[in-house]
Amino acid sequence: MLETGKIIEAKGNRVKISLPLKEGCSACGKCTLGRGGKYMFLEAENSVGARIGDEVMVEIPERDPLIAALLLFGIPLLGLLIGGGAGYMLFLSCGGDPNAGGGLIGLITMAGVFIILRRRERQLMKKANGGIRIVTILKSRDA
Repeated sequence: MLETGKIIEAKGNRVKISLPLKEGCSACGKCTLGRGGKYMFLEAENSVGARIGDEVMVEIPERDPLIAALLLFGIPLLGLLIGGGAGYMLFLSCGGDPNAGGGLIGLITMAGVFIILRRRERQLMKKANGGIRIVTILKSRDA
């Protein structure tokens, strides 16, 4: 996805870009919202030599929807099923209510798996910065 923004800060080969908030923008974790929710800010690789004040075109890689759905729904569901089965067997052997125990342990496992996936995704986004890079300078501040 290509977006247009303005460079507001530079640190070495990295820049901070201000982009107007789009209607269809979702919370993908690649940017942070500014005050009032009118602008979003993101960091990008500056391979074209852009400077503060330049208007640039930024490439933001999109996720594969099938992989995103698998991560969001499939793996936590698997955690629910495995945790539910383990909880059922545990409560059955201890003499408790296996249905309630299986449901409780399954929900706890599902929530734990979801939290771990979300934290891991955020770490990867910060580490690689999501592959965001400047494609071209549209309008230089000197022009």
